[in-house]
Amino acid sequence: MSLEKILVVEDNIDNLELLQLQLKFLGWESVPARSGVEALEQLENLAPAAILVDMVMSRMDGFALARSLKKNPKYRDVPILAVTALAMPGDRERCLKAGCDGYISKPFTHRDLQRFLRHVLSSDTRPEQRAAEEPRDKQAM
Repeated sequence: MSLEKILVVEDNIDNLELLQLQLKFLGWESVPARSGVEALEQLENLAPAAILVDMVMSRMDGFALARSLKKNPKYRDVPILAVTALAMPGDRERCLKAGCDGYISKPFTHRDLQRFLRHVLSSDTRPEQRAAEEPRDKQAM
């Protein structure tokens, strides 16, 4: 099992439990938050590998949360996946414009979730890995 955790931000308890179960099946530990406000509180003591966020919630929706996180240098490189029932034309683009790095609409399969996590958490796409692999002195090349 991975030591890294995924923050799951979802106000519907059934959807939250389903996401956590899917993550457990995929080998990830998850930390729940029932709103964007609660997610920000959780982040005070958590450095998640990724954040899965429902876009339509009370107290602070996923759009506001994503915008807030991408403005914060501490969290701007943490991948955010919009997990939402919004599936009309333009909804995907709205989620990405708000700062999400990916989008899947409900219902989805655990393979959809796995594909996103593999993509954003692979060593060749993680920001800290890319930075470590970049030459420090480009003139030395």
